[in-house]
Amino acid sequence: MVMRLSVRNFASFAVVASLAVCAGTLALGQSTASPTAGNGTYIAVDPLANVRYDNRYDVSLGLAYDHMKAGPTLLQGSNLGGLDLSASYWLSKHWAVEGSDRSYVGTSGAGTNSLNISGPFVAQYLFVAGPEWLGPHNRTAR
Repeated sequence: MVMRLSVRNFASFAVVASLAVCAGTLALGQSTASPTAGNGTYIAVDPLANVRYDNRYDVSLGLAYDHMKAGPTLLQGSNLGGLDLSASYWLSKHWAVEGSDRSYVGTSGAGTNSLNISGPFVAQYLFVAGPEWLGPHNRTAR
């Protein structure tokens, strides 16, 4: 009984002490800015002031999803997942050469059949390449 009370007292003391420390840090973190600089003054900030885009390469890797109909009389479709990889090499400010590879894999429904086939493996691969043109753009319309 004595041990239980001392543990409760220690836990209560620890909670009060941690709240006191947190309250002290909140009081120190408050700003002392003048009231006129907050609501009445507009401060112009340009977050893109030092941003330049002069990279010669763009590479993107993401997840891909496709739902395809496996056949004209088949009610079940195929839900395919995979990867989408795209890469560009910029020749100038407006022209680039781009290649994209999309790979999908999954299973498909097979319907009722006499061969007891269920869930056949389905794969779809797509690769495209060609020129890319970036139209007129400026600092505000990219």
